[in-house]
Amino acid sequence: MKVGDIVKIKEKPDVIGALTAIKFYCRLKSEVGDKFGIVTAISGDNAFIQFSNIRKVIHKNFLEIAEMSNRANK
Repeated sequence: MKVGDIVKIKEKPDVIGALTAIKFYCRLKSEVGDKFGIVTAISGDNAFIQFSNIRKVIHKNFLEIAEMSNRANK
């Protein structure tokens, strides 16, 4: 993952037994939903993500790079 990547929240995150992390994920998923965001900065294992109207710092375990098809060439 690098700055400029388009990302979204994973459907099933890699969370191991931490209740606080699971609660955080549920709140994050309800706030962001299935929207795409762009990585604006990276600090260690955390990424700064800009969604349409929300900016969040999210651990990389909760994110996946969006698979976008190149529709301009079709």
